[in-house]
Amino acid sequence: MAMHPAYKNSRMVSKAAAASRLIVTASTMVTSTLQNQSESFTKKTQPNAKPMTFTPTTHTRVRKINTFTGSAAGLSAKTVGQVSKFAQNFGANLTKKNDERYKKGLGKDGKPLPEYKPGLLNKSLMAFSTIADGIDQAGRGLLAGTSDAATRVVGHKYGAEAGDITRSLGGGVKNVGLVYIDATGVSRRAIIKSVAKG
Repeated sequence: MAMHPAYKNSRMVSKAAAASRLIVTASTMVTSTLQNQSESFTKKTQPNAKPMTFTPTTHTRVRKINTFTGSAAGLSAKTVGQVSKFAQNFGANLTKKNDERYKKGLGKDGKPLPEYKPGLLNKSLMAFSTIADGIDQAGRGLLAGTSDAATRVVGHKYGAEAGDITRSLGGGVKNVGLVYIDATGVSRRAIIKSVAKG
C-alpha cells in the first residue's frame, strides 16, 4: 500500500520516507565511523604483551549464551508468519471492517485504483510505519556494526581469546536486539497494514 499512488503522492508519506532515509543514512555513517575508528585503533595501539586468557568454563558459558540467543532469533524468524497473522486478525477486529473493505484501493487484478483516496488517518499510519521501518533498519545496522567494531578492538588489544569472547557476547546482544526488532516490527506493520487498508 505504501507504493500505491495515493500514498506515494502524499506529502505526508513522502516526507516520512525522506525522514526514514535520513535515519538510515545517519546510522550508516555512525556504523562507518565506528568501523574506521576501530581500524585506526588497531593501527595506532600496540597489543598487550600478555594476551588475556579465559577458563574453559567461561568459554562454555559464553557459547551457551550465544547459542540460546541465536536460537531465540531463529525462532523469532520462523514465527514471523504466525505473529503477522495474529496481528492482522487483531487489526481486523480493531477496525471492524469486512474483507472487501481491506481490498480498498486495489482492483480485482491487484492494480491500484486511481480513484482511491485514503484519509488522513490512513496517511498518518503509513507515514508512521515508514519512519518506524527506517528505525528498524538503522537498528539492525548499528547492532551489527557495533559488535564488529568491539570485537576488532578487543581482539587486537587483549588477544584472540578476548576477541572471541567479545564476538560471542556481542552476537548475543545482537540476537536479542533482532528478536525485539522482529517482534515489534512484524506486529506493527501487520496492524497498520490492516487499519490503513480499511
